[in-house]
Amino acid sequence: MDYSDTFAVHTIGLYAVRFGYLAAWPLAELGQRMGGQPIGMADLRAQFAQVLQTELPPALPETPRPVVRPILQLSPPARHLALRASSAVPGLVSKIDAA
Repeated sequence: MDYSDTFAVHTIGLYAVRFGYLAAWPLAELGQRMGGQPIGMADLRAQFAQVLQTELPPALPETPRPVVRPILQLSPPARHLALRASSAVPGLVSKIDAA
């Protein structure tokens, strides 16, 4: 978190790729609209930092993930083809010649 405003984030935005539209709001203005009163960004940052650092419950320890077993065991030639296909350039569809 940027508690000391190192990155000077003062505007947030949302980009709608499908429509090519960027909506952006200054944080102070957005906070005033949402809270109904003017806000001090420095005070808000300090309060937010305190909540994150002291008032939240401790994070749960990460639980080990189950081991994923393959559904289908490939024979050696098919495994070779699968490795060749997975090393192809992402997004490039190509026919793998089995010969």
